[in-house]
Parts: sequence; structure tokens; C-alpha cells
Amino acid sequence: MHLRYLPASVLVVWLLFATSARAQDNPLEDPDLQQLLKQAQEMQKNARRPSKSPGSPETRKNLPI
Repeated sequence: MHLRYLPASVLVVWLLFATSARAQDNPLEDPDLQQLLKQAQEMQKNARRPSKSPGSPETRKNLPI
């Protein structure tokens, strides 16, 4: 007789668990995430800087002949 309430009860418990497990105020305040974002910004800055081309005179001076 009580088995007909089982699916609804399981659904209610699952929804309560799922909402409590997802509840996080602001994920951007995570210190690990902030550190990774800073590293990514540094990598982008370094990628934008012009590097020495392999055919530049400075590079040719350093290559063994």
C-alpha cells in the first residue's frame, strides 16, 4: 500500500539533495579559481608580446655556424 508513495518520496529527497549540493554563493570567490584566472591572464599577455623571429639578426648571432 505504501509503495505508491515511494517514487514521489524519492523524487522529493533527490531534489532537496540536488539543490543543496549545487548551492554555492559565488564560485568566482574561490581562491584556486582566482589563481588560475591570473595565470591565464599572464599567459595571454605573454602571447601578445612580439617575440624574436628566427630570422632576426639577434637570433642569427647566437646560432652556431
